[in-house]
Amino acid sequence: MEWVCAVDRVEGKGAIAIAVRVGDDGGVEEVPKRALGRLAVEGAVLRIPLQNGTPDWAAARRDRVEEARRLTDLTNRVKRVKARDPGGDIEL
Repeated sequence: MEWVCAVDRVEGKGAIAIAVRVGDDGGVEEVPKRALGRLAVEGAVLRIPLQNGTPDWAAARRDRVEEARRLTDLTNRVKRVKARDPGGDIEL
């Protein structure tokens, strides 16, 4: 079993830096940046194996194919929304 998640953002510098993971399961969790190492990149999609329900950060790997698929999906969604947007100001 594994988590599939995206690194939403990386906050702070040095030893106190954290990466915020947003999982496909809807979970949001702050992870010490040192746990992710070079994988602590905003927008990275990670596959993190679970050992007895505990994430094995050392075995985490980046899934660039899934990153590209999600970026394409997001780009297409934005295009569809823009196509329906009549523009102009909102009046209340």
